[in-house]
Amino acid sequence: MNMEKISEPPDFLTETARHAYFKICHGLERQGEWNEIYSTMIAITAQTCAQYLTLANANILPGGEVENLRIAARRCLADYCYIPHNRIYLAVVNSEGLDSDIVGVCEPFMDDYLPAA
Repeated sequence: MNMEKISEPPDFLTETARHAYFKICHGLERQGEWNEIYSTMIAITAQTCAQYLTLANANILPGGEVENLRIAARRCLADYCYIPHNRIYLAVVNSEGLDSDIVGVCEPFMDDYLPAA
């Protein structure tokens, strides 16, 4: 198992994206797949997920553009083992019409996701 410490996320991440960053990184760590080299792309994945939620909630883009962003976020999540690759196009939608996997990765993290002090 790789025992590298998970780095702090970049400053450009929103609070929502920071939650996703730590969940994705710790998920990889639990699977023994964490490597520091992934941190930049995981930050981009996390911000993509957060951006999807922001734009879907704001309802300011045509549905097709929001859907493209959702699929891009899901592809990234699959690449970092958060969801299976065979579920990129298959997602549960919550009561607000949002992708449940993306909502889940962006929700505030529990204490077990907090970086060690």
